[in-house]
Amino acid sequence: MAISEIRKIQIIGHNSIREKVLALLHKWGVVEINDLRKELTQDYFRERKEESVVEDRLGKVRYLLEFLASFQEKSAFLEGLTQEKLILQRAELDNILDTFKLDEVYSQCKHIEEEFRESEVARKRLTEEKTVLIPWRDLLLNLSDLVDTEKTRVVPGIVPLKNYKKFSQELEKSSSASYWCEVKRDKTSVYMVLIFLKEENDIIVPILKKYEFYETLLPQVNLSPEEFLVQIEREIEEAENKEEKLNREVSSLLRYKPQLMVLHDYYYNLQKKEEAGDFLGHTSGSFFLSGWIQENRVGRVKKTLEEKYPEIEITVSPPRKGEKVPVVLENSRAVQPFEVVTDLFGRPEYGSIDPTPYLAPFFALFFGLCLTDAGYGIVLVLLSWLGLKKLKMGLGGKRFFRLIGYGGLASIFWGAITGGWFGNIIDRLPESFNFLKSVKGAVVAFDPVENSLLFLILAVALGFIQVWTGVTIRLLREIKDKDWHNTFFREMPALGIQVSLPLLIGIYLFKILPPIPVLVIISGGLFSLSSLAIFYNQWTTNKGVLFKLFWCWFGWYGVVTGNSLADVLSYLRLFALGLTTGLLASAINEIFSLVSGIPYVGLLLAIILFLPAHLFNLAMNAFGGYVHTSRLQYLEFFMKFFQGGGEVFKPFAEERRYTVIR
Repeated sequence: MAISEIRKIQIIGHNSIREKVLALLHKWGVVEINDLRKELTQDYFRERKEESVVEDRLGKVRYLLEFLASFQEKSAFLEGLTQEKLILQRAELDNILDTFKLDEVYSQCKHIEEEFRESEVARKRLTEEKTVLIPWRDLLLNLSDLVDTEKTRVVPGIVPLKNYKKFSQELEKSSSASYWCEVKRDKTSVYMVLIFLKEENDIIVPILKKYEFYETLLPQVNLSPEEFLVQIEREIEEAENKEEKLNREVSSLLRYKPQLMVLHDYYYNLQKKEEAGDFLGHTSGSFFLSGWIQENRVGRVKKTLEEKYPEIEITVSPPRKGEKVPVVLENSRAVQPFEVVTDLFGRPEYGSIDPTPYLAPFFALFFGLCLTDAGYGIVLVLLSWLGLKKLKMGLGGKRFFRLIGYGGLASIFWGAITGGWFGNIIDRLPESFNFLKSVKGAVVAFDPVENSLLFLILAVALGFIQVWTGVTIRLLREIKDKDWHNTFFREMPALGIQVSLPLLIGIYLFKILPPIPVLVIISGGLFSLSSLAIFYNQWTTNKGVLFKLFWCWFGWYGVVTGNSLADVLSYLRLFALGLTTGLLASAINEIFSLVSGIPYVGLLLAIILFLPAHLFNLAMNAFGGYVHTSRLQYLEFFMKFFQGGGEVFKPFAEERRYTVIR
């Protein structure tokens, strides 16, 4: 259970076997190929084509899948996340490659898309014209008649209703030759046609501006507004009918989606091969490949390639200092689900410690403690089992559901020993269920509400153990690296204070430990020696008397208040969350007990709402438990020893999004 050993593999061979070697590596999926363009000069690389045939065909397939997907009914959320893959034989793949007319289907879809675009533009234009014309439908003139003459201007427009009276009065006063016709009036505006002499333009225009007259541009057609609206409605209907016809055409094309999914995976992997080929160095007759491989796979790869191609040259070497080496986590099946937690924070640096096996038991226990309800734990275990059984998902999804299952098992454990079964539901059952009450009572260790101090101490004690574990891991790492200075003057003093300080607090502050001389001497001596070691380390590593004094005090203060107190006290959130879940569950039971007493409908309401209320409580507190448990791992545990910055190992391998080839 550690980070896998990685080796650098370098392959030199004749160009005649280059594609065959790449095909084998792609099939095995065990080598991450490095991009040598970052290391060698451009002379060692072939000129890249603007776009290969594979890229062109993959682009067309992706376009078609996206185009067809936009016309499909949206699937349920979980179905979208866990889409089942197509399973087909190699012969079926070959048949699709030979018979499917990609260019023809692509052209057909492009044509349909263009037709849709034109129809949408036309419908939008017609709708806008309809919106403009509706208020003018009572105008009996043809729209083409609303044009200026040699001596007059004809202006259709809108004036705010609040300004209309003053507007008309000022027009009458200022111009005896002007005329206007009111077409329609609504709550805010008056629609009118204004006619006036062009020679009075300088008089009329300022009045129009003053009273917020807005000129309306109406279409110039030889139809009345009513007649033109009828024509627009007919054209909109024709556009909608056209779109329905196009929709039917697209629906008929949905039958090609399985073939397109097959083609996507085929061309995607061909593209990856082409890209990998660009990473290789070349001379006139040979190629050079460099990559990373797990140490336990070196033997098989090297042996097979050398037997198949005797002229090939393969060298394997450990990574050089300073090289960025990809990371593979190697954990047992039981621990692998907890890699989800590690990966959310980031991969550890190559050569450092994988925190996954160490956080696994703590994460499960802490998550369960945040719920402390066996009933909720059973629900989580069932959800985990159903998800793994019924949903098709990738490796990450499976690990997450197993992680939820582990959390459910821990919740059952903590719920059983604290008496939490959907809150206090068992205690509310009638006497005929006394056997359940007796079984519950037989395993209960304490009640977290009545013995909240004990619950609090339990949370802090578990936090102390995890923080102590983190410091110990770092100490052992320093010993392994033979860094004796940090071992004796940084890690061991920190561990010593963390162990001795709680003993001193228990003896002198809370008086829960007896002041036995041996215990007092050991705890006091360990605390004093550890403090002196910290003072010595800070005094010798800093310059200047003032800096030495400051860092002696601050270094010691940081270890005492940070590592030994603040970090441990952060685990009080487990106590708070665990108590909240149980109290809310019991409150839900109390509420529904009261509701069920309502005549006629009470019992029905209680039955209908009981399950959703508990599921809501479970969801909220499970989410809170996951977030806060993760936070404890990242801030209080990882910070003790974790070295981040690692990159995930990405082997050159087949990646199939939609299909599985048998």
